Amino acid sequence: MNNISLQNVNPVKAGLVVFIACIAVYLLTLCPTVYVGDSGEYTASARLLGVSHPPGYPVYSILGRLFSLLPFGSIAARVNFMSAVFGALTVLLLFFIVHRLTKAVLPAVCAGLLLGFSSAFWSQAVVAEVYTLNAFFTALTLLLLLLWEEGQDLRFLYLFAFVYGLSLTNHFIMMLFFPAYVYFILATLKSSGKNISIVTGKLPCIILLFM
Repeated sequence: MNNISLQNVNPVKAGLVVFIACIAVYLLTLCPTVYVGDSGEYTASARLLGVSHPPGYPVYSILGRLFSLLPFGSIAARVNFMSAVFGALTVLLLFFIVHRLTKAVLPAVCAGLLLGFSSAFWSQAVVAEVYTLNAFFTALTLLLLLLWEEGQDLRFLYLFAFVYGLSLTNHFIMMLFFPAYVYFILATLKSSGKNISIVTGKLPCIILLFM
């Protein structure tokens, strides 16, 4: 009997299966109403386009407003659903990050499912909270940097700078990644043998990022 090798599995299809598995479970366990803690505040600010406690979470409120217009469930359930969507998207991005690093489907699937169904992450993916959106931004910035490192396509670096700037309007904790991101970019430029001043001269957004 021939063994089925996961190496022959299409990584895009495998990633979609992981995404669907997570979003399905999140929907089945989604909180149907307002949860404890900051959930009520986030739901209200999303529905009314208000300002939550500092730092305010403007991106979360704007996206939450869009989700609150969905034609199903209570307003609280719709905003809770946003956490589920970004939670599942984060798992999908992690799948592609690990697959890009390992060139293998199995560790990517395991990493995605371990994150998606870990108790801490799962608990935040079914209620109105800012953490799955923040995790989404974290995973997306990492993936964009890896894509840029691989092909040295400046468009990925531009997009990274935009996404990273946007992430700072969701949660201030993203500022903690700034030194690591700068180090990664400079180390990649140095290892590629490119003149840093020439590259940054073509990237005003990167110059602003370093300031």
